Amino acid sequence: MKKLIYLITGVICITFISCEHDINNGIDFLSPKGVIESDTLEVMRGDSVKINILLSDESGISRVSFSYADWNITDDVLIEKVSMTNQYQYTYTVKVPLSASLEWQENFQKHDGTNFLITQHYHKLSLTCYDGLKNKNTFYIYIKAK
Repeated sequence: MKKLIYLITGVICITFISCEHDINNGIDFLSPKGVIESDTLEVMRGDSVKINILLSDESGISRVSFSYADWNITDDVLIEKVSMTNQYQYTYTVKVPLSASLEWQENFQKHDGTNFLITQHYHKLSLTCYDGLKNKNTFYIYIKAK
């Protein structure tokens, strides 16, 4: 009886080992990567600063969206030849408005639900990048107006 149990167990193990098939093989499930020249900047009000980000993904870059509502910044780039664009150099010149806030109060909520006020000095601009399979990643650039 023990030999029969060992035999059945062995056959089951061999069956599972031989049926090893990775359903994710060849599928890109990783988000796009980005190399930011400088993600924290201090800029005088009224001056301009150039934002440079090198984006890459093995399934290609399909869309890049850069925005900051407080300064009315929106830039949306759709890339037509996604399969041929594994890297994309994104460049945008931001003009810091003369009316840019130097400091403001912001509500912050911790993971446990606790709320408190923080004094904020940096404006948080966001760049969202999508790859050819609609995986996305968001990068942030922080600008302190002086």
